[in-house]
Amino acid sequence: MNAKVLFGQLEEYTSTAVAFDVGGLYHKPGGLFTLAAMLRNIGYQTSAYTERREKLPFQVQIGTTYKFRHAPFRLGLMLENLQKWDLTYDDPNAQVNIDPTTGEVITEKVTFMDKALLHVIGNVEILLGKNLHVRFGYNYRRRQELSIEEKPGLAGISFGAGIRVAKIHVSYGYAQYHLAGASNSFTVAVRFNDFKKQPVLPPAAPEG
Repeated sequence: MNAKVLFGQLEEYTSTAVAFDVGGLYHKPGGLFTLAAMLRNIGYQTSAYTERREKLPFQVQIGTTYKFRHAPFRLGLMLENLQKWDLTYDDPNAQVNIDPTTGEVITEKVTFMDKALLHVIGNVEILLGKNLHVRFGYNYRRRQELSIEEKPGLAGISFGAGIRVAKIHVSYGYAQYHLAGASNSFTVAVRFNDFKKQPVLPPAAPEG
């Protein structure tokens, strides 16, 4: 469970909100399969920019990973925004194509598969030994919505690496949302259980 206090400011207007994330994880014994689910941004806008309060961007996510027993990689799949099926919208800045024969605007049909893929994020983690991992991800929706046709760049693509030094896990991640900007994140994590002293067993008694 995660609790958040949110604050926003636009010129002299301000807004605050409180929100919670609630999630759960199932880990199959043996470490080959995991399944997780999360409810994000459950909360309330305590003060609004104007007199009208807005809803928080509530989201339902489900993710799973699977590692093949004798392969050095782990495959992952996440389904996001499951609280709403149709994530398509009319882009007013989209390029308009005209049929040269009829002179009418060509309307692209959105198929069932197009709508389904907008919920899908795929990823793969390559395990280069016990202490070094390399990760790649692909967000289809972000690629479709934020890439520029003439120069798509790495919009929707993310990658990173993680290394374990002694009992400390250090990770780096890169994700590009748009050609104009990207995010770089560093994470340092420890497991308190790793610092517990192991019990010293008495020497075995000699036989006989």
